[in-house]
Amino acid sequence: MKKVLLSIFGIFLALSFSLTSAQAASNYTFKDVRNPDNPYNATDFYVIRTLASNIKSEVIKKPVSSSGYMGINGGLFSSSCYSCTPSGRSISYYSGAKNNYNYNGTSSKQITRPTYVTYYDKKSKQTKVKILKFKNMSQITNDFKKYPNQQIKTAIGGVRYSVSDWGSKAYYAPARRTVLGFKEEKGKTYAYLVISKPMVTIPQLQRKLSRIGLNDKNSIMLDGSGSSSMRVKNGSKWFIDKGTETTSGKTANRHVFNMVRLINTN
Repeated sequence: MKKVLLSIFGIFLALSFSLTSAQAASNYTFKDVRNPDNPYNATDFYVIRTLASNIKSEVIKKPVSSSGYMGINGGLFSSSCYSCTPSGRSISYYSGAKNNYNYNGTSSKQITRPTYVTYYDKKSKQTKVKILKFKNMSQITNDFKKYPNQQIKTAIGGVRYSVSDWGSKAYYAPARRTVLGFKEEKGKTYAYLVISKPMVTIPQLQRKLSRIGLNDKNSIMLDGSGSSSMRVKNGSKWFIDKGTETTSGKTANRHVFNMVRLINTN
């Protein structure tokens, strides 16, 4: 009987410790998602999960690792070198910000691309997510005029899981990938900030994402390859992935135009 009581007490202590650890950050969770089919149980993804109300697009023009924020790299950009100051090529918008980039593509050559939009719904009093296919923020703003109870909060332009968007070479070439998704869970909308650990083709990426409930209906691809990067606090330690250059395999630490970051990090 004494041994049974000690065992129960030990289980109680272990559960208490687990709960305390999980509560270290109340506004997000970080998870190392493993591949159940891999004999070495290798990592497939690093995932930050948070309420959709807790993310924003932030123009940083520097590596995610030195941004001072928690989150992942954002959309496409243009630059003369990966350590040079980049220019935006995907929508990066946050309500009230002064340095928004309002186009998918450039102002003179706009491209219809999927754009991840968070908005506040006055009826439900919650922040929700839509993925809309437009060229610029003016089109998105006009679309929202049909819904007076919905207020745009942030918008992040991305790319479809499509060979026509990427081209055959990039579609089938293994590279690290960045994905921004969302899921409805227990009446709330959660954002999923995802980077892949291994280099994968886009078809391989889609198969792996299906294991965590993400697909082309509730997620978009962001810039990838050496741009895929993440900075987040995992308990008492920092997890910083600076990305990997596809050709050389070296640490990338690229300057990116924008990132998707957490607002509250406690």
